Amino acid sequence: MLRHSVLAASLGASIAAAPANAAYVVNFVELGGNVVATGSGSLDLTGLMGPFATTGTVGVHPNFPSLLIGATPSGSLDIYNGGAGPISWGAGAFTAADSGSGNLVGASYDLSVGLLFVPTGYVFGTDLGESTASWTGATFASLGLDPGTYVSTWGADTFTVNVIAGPAVPEPATWAMMVLGFGTIGYLLRGRKPRKRRFA
Repeated sequence: MLRHSVLAASLGASIAAAPANAAYVVNFVELGGNVVATGSGSLDLTGLMGPFATTGTVGVHPNFPSLLIGATPSGSLDIYNGGAGPISWGAGAFTAADSGSGNLVGASYDLSVGLLFVPTGYVFGTDLGESTASWTGATFASLGLDPGTYVSTWGADTFTVNVIAGPAVPEPATWAMMVLGFGTIGYLLRGRKPRKRRFA
């Protein structure tokens, strides 16, 4: 009975450890000869200037730096300004994505102003779902993207771009769930008594 209680408690803790959508994160990975960007989260745009209607093309410009991910090739979106971020993610020029899915979401920075791009009529704090963009036959080097973590701030929120070299690294919450799961399995197995072997 105790083991079942521990298992139920650990599953509840695993669910609670899942990341809340309090910021937006984009992960770039090299996958099967392509570069794929996947973004998710939400944004609180309170206190920023906007919205201003604009259009955009899905792609990345590391030297500016800017990116827009989501359904290609382009579409209408709202723009807000007032954030601050890194001035470069690498030396690359603009490269349009070959495909994408989900809501159009992005960010752009230069020395004087930071801009956020969200779907037209976006309600602050709403989960934006998962958005992607893919560059066929590309590498970080061909796009001019330098591996690293680039965090920009928007009031109390952040917009993070991770350019992940090598295999994709799980998020901290995923690691926490894995460790908790393995620990629970170890605990349950430890409590079992070995079966005695019977010989005929």
